[in-house]
This record gives sequence, structure tokens and C-alpha cells, in this order.
Amino acid sequence: MPRKERDPDKLWLESTDPNASKALITTTSDFQPQILSGTEFSPFIPHRLELKNGPQLLKWLNEIRKGKSDHEK
Repeated sequence: MPRKERDPDKLWLESTDPNASKALITTTSDFQPQILSGTEFSPFIPHRLELKNGPQLLKWLNEIRKGKSDHEK
């Protein structure tokens, strides 16, 4: 059975695991400005949802590769 197209906001709400401590969404470019300022995701940032854009993702991956993480600083 083919899957129907889904609104990304609805996909986020459907895939939220109540037992998860935090979700991390990454992109190699950048997020649209309304993602950070809108009401859909802002209530979850930064405690339940973390967004890492391209430069933040590369920095984080390099820190992991070097043996550091945001939580160890």
C-alpha cells in the first residue's frame, strides 16, 4: 500500500516518543527561519528537541571524532 504524503510537522508529532529524553534533528544546510520562531517546535527547544544546522553539525561531529562532546564541556 503506497504511503501518503505527510506534512513534516505532523510527522514530528506522530514520531515523538514519550519515553525519549530528547530528539536531535540535523541538516547539512540550514533550517527555515520559521522553524525556530514558529509555535510548532519552539516549545520543545532546547529541552526536548535540538536542531543542528550544517556548521553546527560539522563542529559537533569533529568534537565527537576528537573525543569531546557538548555534554563533557
